[in-house]
Amino acid sequence: MKDTILPLLEHQFIITEYTYAIHPLFEGKYQSIIYMEHGIFYSEKRPLTLIKDACDASFSTFEERRRMIVREFRYNFRTPIPVSLEHNIFAFPTEAIQSPFCEWYFANNIVKIIDAKDGSKVLFPNGSSVSTTVSEHLLNKQLERASRCMNSLKNYRKMVKYLDEKKKK
Repeated sequence: MKDTILPLLEHQFIITEYTYAIHPLFEGKYQSIIYMEHGIFYSEKRPLTLIKDACDASFSTFEERRRMIVREFRYNFRTPIPVSLEHNIFAFPTEAIQSPFCEWYFANNIVKIIDAKDGSKVLFPNGSSVSTTVSEHLLNKQLERASRCMNSLKNYRKMVKYLDEKKKK
C-alpha cells in the first residue's frame, strides 16, 4: 500500500468533476481507492460514505437525492446519484449500494467502456483506465441511465432559467 497518500484525502476528501471512479479496497486501513484526473488516492472511508459525504456537502442527503431519481425515473436498483447538481456530477453504482464490492463511476468522466476478459475496462479522459469484473453491458446500461438523469435535470434547469428570465421582462 502506498505511504504517500495525501493527508487531506484520508479525512476530508471532496468529490469533484475530476473524480473518475471509487472502488472498494480491502487492504489495511484503507477502504477506498479513488481514481482522479491527477492520480490514484486512497481513503479510510468506504466508497458509499464518500458519496454520501459529497451529497451532504451539497446541502441535501444521499437518501433525498436517491428518492428523487427513483420517483422521477423509476430506477429502483443501482440508482444513479446526482452528487452535485450545481456541477452536474452524477455517480452510478455497479451493484447494490450495501454490497461491500460496489464500485462507483462518474458519468461525465467515462470516455469508453471496453469488453475485456473477466469483465471490462473503463477509459478516462486523461488516458488512464481501470479494469473491473463488472460486465461491459452493465456498465453501459448504468452509464445510459445516469446520462438520461443528467440530461433531464439539465433541461429542467434550462427551462426554469428561461421562465425566470421571461418573468423579469
